Amino acid sequence: MSTPVKWVPDQNEPGEPYLPSLTEAAGEICKVSEADQREILGLIDAADEALQEHPDRIPNPNHTNHHADGLYGRELSMPAGSVFTTKIHNRQHFLFVMKGSCSVLDVQTGIRYVEAPAMIVTEPGTYRIVRVHTDSIWITVHATELTDVDEILDEILTDHVGAFSRLLEHK
Repeated sequence: MSTPVKWVPDQNEPGEPYLPSLTEAAGEICKVSEADQREILGLIDAADEALQEHPDRIPNPNHTNHHADGLYGRELSMPAGSVFTTKIHNRQHFLFVMKGSCSVLDVQTGIRYVEAPAMIVTEPGTYRIVRVHTDSIWITVHATELTDVDEILDEILTDHVGAFSRLLEHK
């Protein structure tokens, strides 16, 4: 990858690295080339496969659903030390980091350190792997007229990475 990366020590075992961060302080976002997007996609796919048996993996972070007129909110609670991959996000939405700190690798923005309080705009096609450093709470807010949670999730998320891979191949 063309983006320079440094390893930052964590609260894990001495010398054990976590996801690299570009800046610890601000969670700055880097621009990611198409070639790097392909490489990151491969890394997240490989990590997702390896995480299937990992003891720190969260298959589906604890969450609470919230509804308001034309809005769906999803509050995610993630314990320190956990690791997970997200589904692919179909639409733009807000992500509010209410508590905690995480390292995040995603296809569009590369690697960044995120610490509360923060507000992030998640773009369509976003696919992430998240390493949670301190107990964290994220809230996503999605515009939708649907009220059934399963229908909402079908509308805002995609399970298969293949859809995003094909999108990159046809650019």
